[in-house]
Amino acid sequence: MKMNKMLCLKYDNIFDRLCEEKLLTWFPWVGKNYPSAAKRIFMLWESHYANGTPEGEEDNKYFTQEVFYKNAILGTIRNPAFENALEILGVSTDWKDREKFFSNIACCNVIQDIMPNSQKRPTPDQFLAGCKAFSKLRQILKPDVCIFWGVTVCNTLHSFSDDQGDYEAVLREDVKVGGCYPRFGKLPDGTKIVGVRHPRWCNGEEVRDAWRTWIFREIPELNLVIEHTR
Repeated sequence: MKMNKMLCLKYDNIFDRLCEEKLLTWFPWVGKNYPSAAKRIFMLWESHYANGTPEGEEDNKYFTQEVFYKNAILGTIRNPAFENALEILGVSTDWKDREKFFSNIACCNVIQDIMPNSQKRPTPDQFLAGCKAFSKLRQILKPDVCIFWGVTVCNTLHSFSDDQGDYEAVLREDVKVGGCYPRFGKLPDGTKIVGVRHPRWCNGEEVRDAWRTWIFREIPELNLVIEHTR
């Protein structure tokens, strides 16, 4: 399968163990060039939804990877959560550009359950479980920058800590961008944590432009990843 040629498989045994321990439901996407990237970028969207999802995908550990490959890269379904986020980053709709981009980053969904629909919000317990999963993945993948596409989980992270550090600094509300306060912080080990407005609601070009300006100002490391798509 062509998808596997884009992936780094070195962590799969660890992901298997986390699935067995019920910390993960699905493997994250880890691009083949991610471990050797000049700056390691880990992007986290929020949820999978039941509408359009075949039954039994809770037991398919590659489900998240397949969703990113089919929808975010090939564009089988143009999902606003992917399309607006990638437009903010300046990644074109051309599948070859997206293939290059996703070969250099890691990404997953925070919520490790399939939600009934996009109107049903995850519970506090689901967000907490997602934070625990993120904590484990961060220790394994060792990203330089973590970008949350959706700020709600950052509110949970704000009161969350693990053996790698305290996430309190994530909640920063000193500036409003595109109708929403971003979240930003730096952990003791230097990892940047950034929360962006859920891209589903970044429908206007003016809103996307505002977030594009902000995110590249706060995370200049993104340029090292984006240039690989050109």
